[in-house]
Amino acid sequence: MKRKLTYAVMLSLLFAIAGANPAWAQYSATVNGKVTDDGKPQAGVEVIYTNASNGRQFKMKTDKNGGYSAIGMPFDNYNVTVVNAAGETVYTHKNLNVGQSGGEIATRWDIDLTTGGSGKQAGGAGGGTMGQTAAADTNTKGQPKMSQEEVAKIKASNAKAEGINALITQYNAAAAAKDWKSAVPPLQGMIAADPT
Repeated sequence: MKRKLTYAVMLSLLFAIAGANPAWAQYSATVNGKVTDDGKPQAGVEVIYTNASNGRQFKMKTDKNGGYSAIGMPFDNYNVTVVNAAGETVYTHKNLNVGQSGGEIATRWDIDLTTGGSGKQAGGAGGGTMGQTAAADTNTKGQPKMSQEEVAKIKASNAKAEGINALITQYNAAAAAKDWKSAVPPLQGMIAADPT
Protein backbone atom coordinates (compact mmCIF):
# COMPACT_ATOMS: atom_id res chain seq x y z
CA MET A 1 0.00 0.00 0.00
CA LYS A 2 2.75 2.41 0.99
CA ARG A 3 4.74 1.50 -2.13
CA LYS A 4 1.74 2.16 -4.43
CA LEU A 5 1.17 5.54 -2.80
CA THR A 6 4.83 6.45 -3.29
CA TYR A 7 4.68 5.47 -6.99
CA ALA A 8 1.45 7.44 -7.45
CA VAL A 9 2.97 10.57 -5.90
CA MET A 10 6.17 10.25 -7.94
CA LEU A 11 4.18 9.72 -11.15
CA SER A 12 2.03 12.78 -10.39
CA LEU A 13 5.15 14.90 -9.80
CA LEU A 14 6.69 13.65 -13.03
CA PHE A 15 3.61 14.67 -15.03
CA ALA A 16 3.45 18.03 -13.26
CA ILE A 17 7.09 18.79 -14.04
CA ALA A 18 6.82 17.57 -17.64
CA GLY A 19 3.75 19.73 -18.18
CA ALA A 20 5.39 22.85 -16.69
CA ASN A 21 8.32 23.08 -19.14
CA PRO A 22 6.27 23.71 -22.29
CA ALA A 23 4.34 26.43 -20.47
CA TRP A 24 7.59 28.29 -19.70
CA ALA A 25 8.87 27.88 -23.23
CA GLN A 26 5.85 29.47 -24.85
CA TYR A 27 6.17 32.70 -22.84
CA SER A 28 9.83 33.46 -23.45
CA ALA A 29 11.79 34.16 -26.59
CA THR A 30 15.26 34.49 -28.01
CA VAL A 31 16.54 37.81 -29.28
CA ASN A 32 19.59 38.25 -31.43
CA GLY A 33 21.14 40.63 -33.89
CA LYS A 34 24.24 42.40 -35.02
CA VAL A 35 25.53 45.91 -34.28
CA THR A 36 27.43 47.65 -37.06
CA ASP A 37 28.49 51.18 -37.92
CA ASP A 38 28.25 51.85 -41.64
CA GLY A 39 28.46 48.09 -42.17
CA LYS A 40 31.52 47.52 -39.89
CA PRO A 41 30.91 45.18 -36.90
CA GLN A 42 31.00 46.89 -33.50
CA ALA A 43 32.65 44.60 -30.94
CA GLY A 44 32.32 45.20 -27.20
CA VAL A 45 29.37 47.57 -27.22
CA GLU A 46 26.51 46.97 -24.80
CA VAL A 47 23.02 46.26 -26.10
CA ILE A 48 20.33 46.79 -23.47
CA TYR A 49 16.74 45.56 -23.83
CA THR A 50 14.58 47.29 -21.18
CA ASN A 51 11.11 45.88 -20.61
CA ALA A 52 8.69 48.75 -21.25
CA SER A 53 6.19 47.34 -18.71
CA ASN A 54 8.38 46.70 -15.66
CA GLY A 55 11.83 48.21 -16.36
CA ARG A 56 13.70 44.88 -16.16
CA GLN A 57 16.88 45.02 -18.22
CA PHE A 58 18.66 42.39 -20.28
CA LYS A 59 22.23 43.49 -21.04
CA MET A 60 24.38 41.90 -23.72
CA LYS A 61 27.91 42.65 -24.98
CA THR A 62 28.59 42.23 -28.66
CA ASP A 63 31.17 39.70 -29.80
CA LYS A 64 34.03 40.38 -32.25
CA ASN A 65 31.55 40.14 -35.16
CA GLY A 66 29.14 42.60 -33.55
CA GLY A 67 26.67 39.83 -32.71
CA TYR A 68 24.54 39.63 -29.58
CA SER A 69 21.89 37.25 -28.28
CA ALA A 70 19.84 36.42 -25.21
CA ILE A 71 17.45 33.61 -24.39
CA GLY A 72 14.51 33.45 -22.02
CA MET A 73 13.24 37.00 -22.52
CA PRO A 74 9.58 37.29 -21.51
CA PHE A 75 7.16 38.31 -24.26
CA ASP A 76 6.58 42.07 -24.11
CA ASN A 77 7.63 45.37 -25.66
CA TYR A 78 11.22 46.47 -25.09
CA ASN A 79 13.16 49.70 -25.46
CA VAL A 80 16.51 48.92 -27.10
CA THR A 81 19.61 50.98 -26.29
CA VAL A 82 23.21 50.66 -27.48
CA VAL A 83 25.96 52.12 -25.28
CA ASN A 84 29.53 52.42 -26.58
CA ALA A 85 32.71 51.79 -24.57
CA ALA A 86 32.83 55.45 -23.47
CA GLY A 87 29.41 55.08 -21.83
CA GLU A 88 27.62 57.14 -24.48
CA THR A 89 24.18 56.13 -25.72
CA VAL A 90 24.60 55.85 -29.48
CA TYR A 91 21.28 54.25 -30.42
CA THR A 92 17.75 53.90 -29.05
CA HIS A 93 14.57 52.27 -30.31
CA LYS A 94 11.28 52.22 -28.40
CA ASN A 95 8.67 49.47 -28.21
CA LEU A 96 10.29 46.58 -30.05
CA ASN A 97 7.86 43.67 -29.73
CA VAL A 98 9.44 40.44 -28.48
CA GLY A 99 6.86 37.70 -28.83
CA GLN A 100 5.75 34.56 -30.59
CA SER A 101 3.66 33.85 -33.63
CA GLY A 102 3.25 30.40 -35.06
CA GLY A 103 6.20 28.21 -34.08
CA GLU A 104 8.84 30.94 -34.16
CA ILE A 105 9.98 32.38 -30.84
CA ALA A 106 12.89 34.55 -31.95
CA THR A 107 13.24 38.25 -32.63
CA ARG A 108 16.15 39.46 -34.74
CA TRP A 109 17.10 43.14 -34.51
CA ASP A 110 20.13 44.29 -36.50
CA ILE A 111 21.39 47.77 -35.66
CA ASP A 112 23.54 49.96 -37.87
CA LEU A 113 24.58 53.04 -35.93
CA THR A 114 24.66 55.05 -39.17
CA THR A 115 21.41 53.95 -40.80
CA GLY A 116 19.29 52.68 -37.88
CA GLY A 117 17.81 49.33 -36.91
CA SER A 118 15.76 46.78 -38.76
CA GLY A 119 14.83 43.19 -38.33
CA LYS A 120 12.25 40.46 -38.05
CA GLN A 121 9.97 40.21 -35.07
CA ALA A 122 8.30 36.98 -34.16
CA GLY A 123 4.72 38.08 -34.29
CA GLY A 124 5.61 41.52 -35.57
CA ALA A 125 4.37 44.73 -34.02
CA GLY A 126 1.04 44.01 -32.37
CA GLY A 127 1.24 40.26 -33.06
CA GLY A 128 1.09 40.30 -36.87
CA THR A 129 2.11 37.46 -39.12
CA MET A 130 5.13 35.38 -38.20
CA GLY A 131 8.41 36.95 -39.29
CA GLN A 132 6.82 40.30 -40.04
CA THR A 133 9.41 42.96 -40.79
CA ALA A 134 9.67 45.42 -37.94
CA ALA A 135 9.42 49.13 -38.55
CA ALA A 136 12.93 50.34 -39.33
CA ASP A 137 14.69 53.24 -37.66
CA THR A 138 16.34 55.84 -39.81
CA ASN A 139 17.02 58.69 -37.39
CA THR A 140 19.93 57.69 -35.16
CA LYS A 141 22.37 60.57 -35.54
CA GLY A 142 19.84 63.16 -34.35
CA GLN A 143 19.08 61.35 -31.10
CA PRO A 144 19.76 63.16 -27.84
CA LYS A 145 23.16 62.42 -26.38
CA MET A 146 23.82 61.75 -22.72
CA SER A 147 24.69 64.78 -20.63
CA GLN A 148 28.16 65.13 -19.15
CA GLU A 149 26.60 64.55 -15.73
CA GLU A 150 25.10 61.22 -16.88
CA VAL A 151 28.43 60.15 -18.40
CA ALA A 152 30.21 61.11 -15.16
CA LYS A 153 27.70 59.02 -13.14
CA ILE A 154 28.30 56.01 -15.39
CA LYS A 155 32.08 56.42 -15.14
CA ALA A 156 31.83 56.70 -11.35
CA SER A 157 29.65 53.59 -11.24
CA ASN A 158 32.17 51.71 -13.41
CA ALA A 159 35.07 52.84 -11.18
CA LYS A 160 33.14 51.66 -8.10
CA ALA A 161 32.51 48.28 -9.75
CA GLU A 162 36.20 47.94 -10.65
CA GLY A 163 37.13 48.69 -7.01
CA ILE A 164 34.70 46.07 -5.75
CA ASN A 165 36.05 43.56 -8.31
CA ALA A 166 39.58 44.20 -6.99
CA LEU A 167 38.34 43.53 -3.44
CA ILE A 168 36.66 40.32 -4.60
CA THR A 169 39.95 39.20 -6.15
CA GLN A 170 41.79 39.93 -2.87
CA TYR A 171 39.16 38.04 -0.89
CA ASN A 172 39.24 35.03 -3.23
CA ALA A 173 43.04 34.82 -2.99
CA ALA A 174 42.90 34.96 0.82
CA ALA A 175 40.07 32.42 0.97
CA ALA A 176 41.91 30.04 -1.37
CA ALA A 177 44.96 30.26 0.90
CA LYS A 178 42.67 29.82 3.94
CA ASP A 179 44.14 33.04 5.34
CA TRP A 180 40.96 34.17 7.06
CA LYS A 181 42.59 37.13 8.79
CA SER A 182 43.52 38.59 5.37
CA ALA A 183 40.05 37.83 4.00
CA VAL A 184 38.26 40.13 6.46
CA PRO A 185 39.48 43.57 5.19
CA PRO A 186 38.35 42.96 1.57
CA LEU A 187 34.92 41.88 2.84
CA GLN A 188 34.70 44.99 5.00
CA GLY A 189 35.74 47.09 1.99
CA MET A 190 33.03 45.53 -0.17
CA ILE A 191 30.40 46.25 2.48
CA ALA A 192 31.59 49.83 2.84
CA ALA A 193 31.65 50.36 -0.94
CA ASP A 194 28.15 48.97 -1.51
CA PRO A 195 26.12 48.31 1.64
CA THR A 196 23.13 47.11 -0.39
